[in-house]
Amino acid sequence: MRGRRGKGTFYLATWVAIAVIGGAAYAVKDVAREEYYLWQLDSGSKDARKLAASKLAELGSPRAGARLIRILAATHDPDWFKSRGESTWDETTSAHLSGAAFQHSLAYFTALRAIKATKAPSLVSLFARELENTHGPTRYLAILQIGELPGRRNDAVPALTRCVLDPEPMNRYFAARVLRLIGSSAGPAGSTLRQAVRDPSPAVRLEAQRAIDTIEQANRSS
Repeated sequence: MRGRRGKGTFYLATWVAIAVIGGAAYAVKDVAREEYYLWQLDSGSKDARKLAASKLAELGSPRAGARLIRILAATHDPDWFKSRGESTWDETTSAHLSGAAFQHSLAYFTALRAIKATKAPSLVSLFARELENTHGPTRYLAILQIGELPGRRNDAVPALTRCVLDPEPMNRYFAARVLRLIGSSAGPAGSTLRQAVRDPSPAVRLEAQRAIDTIEQANRSS
């Protein structure tokens, strides 16, 4: 009996070891695939980049998220903001693109949406880093993407607060809006939002006041 029990233990340990090694091999394979497709996303042809975006979405790659924001923002010239009147600010991101640009970008929007659906917590800090980008449209898209993430977004509050004073009024408007959506955790943004109540843009002033009221109400209720 002891010999049989010993053999059983040996076989069980062997199968466990094989399973662990197999799992590690799959993990290494996924890391290698992610690195390859990230490289393709950065430097491949147009078709290769679209394929890479799709594959990275399948892998659920958080690192692809920030790259996709930069790719999408690259369709906008920094002067693009000048053509966006306040009445258009609440349109969807895709509505701000021409038909050809939207079709070109559709694969990237789709991939970004898929990654957000599975990796939201990992994306908050990655997207927040894009708020420091010197390219205004990149900051704009990063602000919107943070606003669409579910769950806690506390790590983005400092960068969003700085965006309330962004050179572009459209970015200031959406930064205030996302801080309002975050609620009580956006309390540290209070003094900056109070500055924004005197913003030259009426839309920014209104959104800043709404954010202040919402955050204060949330803190009183908690």
